[in-house]
Amino acid sequence: IKWIHSETEGLALSKQENKPVLIDFYADWCPPCKQMDKVTFQDKGVIDELDRFVAIKADMSRPSSPGQAAGKKYGISAYPTFILLDSQGRKKTIVGYTPPKEFLKALRDIR
Repeated sequence: IKWIHSETEGLALSKQENKPVLIDFYADWCPPCKQMDKVTFQDKGVIDELDRFVAIKADMSRPSSPGQAAGKKYGISAYPTFILLDSQGRKKTIVGYTPPKEFLKALRDIR
């Protein structure tokens, strides 16, 4: 998965390439976030499906972390939280650890 670590850059790239967006709001101290990285984001189906997305990782670990501004913008209060944006800017939110099969279904719903 080609992660971008800036929401601004990711959204600009999404517009330019006309791709949907996944924003992963995570904290490095969060066990369900680590589980997503170890299980769901290692799943071949999820990796293949995310190829058509601009994937953004927003670090929320500390008050000074780079993802904080985007977190405020989207009203993030729990980790992990995933924001999926389709090409029309419609938003879907997923909160908490999500197994590969369920995550893949959510990704496939976004066009």
